[in-house]
Amino acid sequence: VQGSNLLVAGNFRGADGVGRGFVMRYTPAGTPDPTFGTGGVFVGPAGTAAYRASMFRDVQVAADGTIGLSGSSNKVE
Repeated sequence: VQGSNLLVAGNFRGADGVGRGFVMRYTPAGTPDPTFGTGGVFVGPAGTAAYRASMFRDVQVAADGTIGLSGSSNKVE
């Protein structure tokens, strides 16, 4: 929770087969927050040829509202 907004983080695999992490922010009314990312969604960087998946594992919100993300990439061999 960030103030009265709800943050949701997860992962998805795009049509290109590359995994990405995302964070969505919802308003108190339950709708995507249009002031956050693009239409309420921040999508992390795509993986590379060697690292095919990037994913978020944890979200922390600092007292000043700054959002911290941690995650990982999976190396393809």
